[in-house]
Amino acid sequence: QLHIGSTCVNSVLQQLFYRRRRTIHLLSGGYLVGNAIRKKIYQMMDLNMRIPETSFVAEEDQFTELKTSMIYPAGNNMRADEKLQIKELMTVVCSFLNARGGTLYVGVNNLGSATGLDTDFIYINNGRGGYDLTDVKDKFDLRFRNAVHNMLGGIANNMVSCEFLTVNGKTIYKVVVEPCKDLVFLEGTAYVRQGTSKWPIQKSEIESFKKQRAAQFS
Repeated sequence: QLHIGSTCVNSVLQQLFYRRRRTIHLLSGGYLVGNAIRKKIYQMMDLNMRIPETSFVAEEDQFTELKTSMIYPAGNNMRADEKLQIKELMTVVCSFLNARGGTLYVGVNNLGSATGLDTDFIYINNGRGGYDLTDVKDKFDLRFRNAVHNMLGGIANNMVSCEFLTVNGKTIYKVVVEPCKDLVFLEGTAYVRQGTSKWPIQKSEIESFKKQRAAQFS
């Protein structure tokens, strides 16, 4: 039986993992699949060692958006503004619906690392720590779901699925958005995902956009 030093194996696996991280993310969701592959490698080599944890979740691209919070807008000095931040998240969802779909992660910073939703959960728990995790998760999900339904409509709500994930001890919220055949509006404006940004569709372009959309789904 061939024995390989754990340091050497870790080094090789780290190089393979980070070289392939982008490809794995694009194909199958990044962090979760990458870690599963590493576990399988360890099992195949019959190595009894602890697999290093990572907080990496994803990178922003055409199909992926990262937000740290549902309550605290970026650049607002950690001042809560739930209405403003929820509108920002709904703009992202709207842009995915009107493009080719995508995934929104809440509780992840712009470097792709899980930061968690602890501050959101404390806010939802009336500013108190020591919250019941199941309770605040339910309330968080209900807030988000109500926003999708009330601001984007019932059809849009059917195209959105949500779940909580735990990444390196941090709770994050994953929102998978399917493309919608019908054009979706947020407060009278339709947004579309282009690159890593969301853009409003000009009123003069609405009809031609609808025709292109219909052709794509025909």
